[in-house]
Amino acid sequence: YSSEEVRKIMPLRKSNAENSYVIPEEERITIVHNRKIKCDNDHPVVYYTIEENGFAVCGYCDMKYILK
Repeated sequence: YSSEEVRKIMPLRKSNAENSYVIPEEERITIVHNRKIKCDNDHPVVYYTIEENGFAVCGYCDMKYILK
């Protein structure tokens, strides 16, 4: 997926982590090859399973994981 396609599918949300730092938009998209992922970008470790929609978004830092 291109960044433009991803933005149409998943509009950006405001980060909700209390001590969050700003990750530039173009760096908030990560292509992954496994359905089970871990995110620990300067926040508590969280695990996600990518469902049928093909992506998961971290509730802390808004990192978008897209299954390829």
